[in-house]
Order: sequence, then structure tokens, then C-alpha cells
Amino acid sequence: MPQQAADAAPVIRQPLSADDAFGHPVLVRYSLEEAWHKGILPWKAPTARTYLRRRSPERGIPVPEGVLDGQTVRYTEDELTTWRTAWEEQAGPTTGRPPASPEPVSRLSSDNEVGRIARKVGQPLRSRD
Repeated sequence: MPQQAADAAPVIRQPLSADDAFGHPVLVRYSLEEAWHKGILPWKAPTARTYLRRRSPERGIPVPEGVLDGQTVRYTEDELTTWRTAWEEQAGPTTGRPPASPEPVSRLSSDNEVGRIARKVGQPLRSRD
């Protein structure tokens, strides 16, 4: 009989999951951090978590359930993509500020406007010569 090396590690085989045993595809799931690194989400995990858990329910946006893995909730790419699309369509601006508008830097169009501002600041009006 051939001899095995005494220090060879035994092969450990994990039992098949029900999905593997019955030929169902195994869905790849991502944490919010992993989804950001992969480019599925444009926000880092803390921001995405706020949008998912607090702001989406406030705005009536359906939130994916995900699967709890220890202390981390994991989502499929489809779940996150569907949620992100709904968020972008319904959420509007996320900063709490109105969206920036392409206005010119100086909106002082008339001498009256310049004079009004100069009086507010307490400086004499200069002529535009």
C-alpha cells in the first residue's frame, strides 16, 4: 500500500447548499461596501445605508430586503440596481440644497442694483467710468 504523508491536511468538503444540490443558480450577494467598490452603487456604504434605511422609506421608495450575513446585509446586483433606479427617479436632490443653476457669477445688471448693495454694505457708490 502506498503511504500518505503524515502531515498532509485532510480534505474537508462542505455540504452542498439546497440551491447547489437542486441545480439552482447561486446568487452573488454584495455588502454596500462591496457594491460601491464594484461600481453597482455610486455612494460609499454609510451614505448608501442612510439612503436605504431612512430616506427611501420616507420618500416611498421600495427597499430591497437583502439577506443578513452575520452583521452585514447582502444584496444581489439586481436588487441594488432596481432600488438605485427607483431612487434616482423619485428622490431628487440628495444634499438638502436646491440644485445648482447655471447662472452667471455676477447678477448685478443695473446701476440701481449696484447702488442698493453698496448702501447695504455701507460703502459709497463708485462710478463705472
